[in-house]
Amino acid sequence: MTELKNKVISIFDRKTSMRLTTSEWEAFDDVCKHLHLKRKKVIEKIFANKPSDFGLTCAVRDFVVNYLHQFLH
Repeated sequence: MTELKNKVISIFDRKTSMRLTTSEWEAFDDVCKHLHLKRKKVIEKIFANKPSDFGLTCAVRDFVVNYLHQFLH
């Protein structure tokens, strides 16, 4: 079973924390590498475009799942 990891992140020079499982962090970092973008930049893009009823963690999970789904199909 994978564990939850809390990481401090920066969004537009504001610090906050986000908790994802180890495998979710790894998948997110893989997507960032594939996009040739730093994690901070991808998080800022996700934050700027997320639905208003989504929290940031939920939006990141949704982004990763949708990205991998599109990439694999």
